[in-house]
Amino acid sequence: MRRTIICLMVMCLIGGTVGLAFGESEDNGTNNWKKLIASPSYGLNIGFFNLEYEDTNEDTQKDTLVLPGIDFRHFNGINVPRDGGFYYGYELGFSVNGYPSSHSFEDAGTDYTLNEMVVFAAMLMVKHGYRFDLGTGPHRPGFGFELGMGITAGGADMNITEDDDETETNLASVDEEPVKPTFELGIEGFLHRDEDSSFVVRLAVMAGMPLIDGNYGEMAPVRISIRGGFFRNH
Repeated sequence: MRRTIICLMVMCLIGGTVGLAFGESEDNGTNNWKKLIASPSYGLNIGFFNLEYEDTNEDTQKDTLVLPGIDFRHFNGINVPRDGGFYYGYELGFSVNGYPSSHSFEDAGTDYTLNEMVVFAAMLMVKHGYRFDLGTGPHRPGFGFELGMGITAGGADMNITEDDDETETNLASVDEEPVKPTFELGIEGFLHRDEDSSFVVRLAVMAGMPLIDGNYGEMAPVRISIRGGFFRNH
């Protein structure tokens, strides 16, 4: 894990340096090219919770619960070349995930029910990437990829009850450390509306420390999101 984090940090540093050197050429600076972009996007994401408990033989069992959610992001590009190439900037985001139903399990001979789970997170990431324009017309398509590194702060509301005692609630505690390192790798496709704005669709995989680490398991470190939006030069 430590080696992976170091490699990602080196890649971000190299990408940012290259962006500073090549992100805005003299040709791109002509005709009052606006190299700053604002890019809001909205979509869905999927998170996973690994519910852990012991069966009657004291063997550890694991159930993976799928937590669908919504994802809001806003990327600000600081140096974006006109005809594709390296760019960099920062992104703010917010997401909410929840388990849509209840889940029953037996832990050491006692029946329990997970009644509610809501996970919320806010993130701040430094991002850099590379965009390729396909064609030269005003409505040309394109694609690209980006790498992000930053922090995520969040928490959870998790309620597990013992079936024989409905008044006993909140048996599952959550991690008290709310800030976690976060890494994200994404790909995108876009279609230029004109020289200053485009539609964009992004598919991303986020990895980081779990936001929930409680008595009955932890949030899986990987989440997947797909978002649609636009970006506009300004």
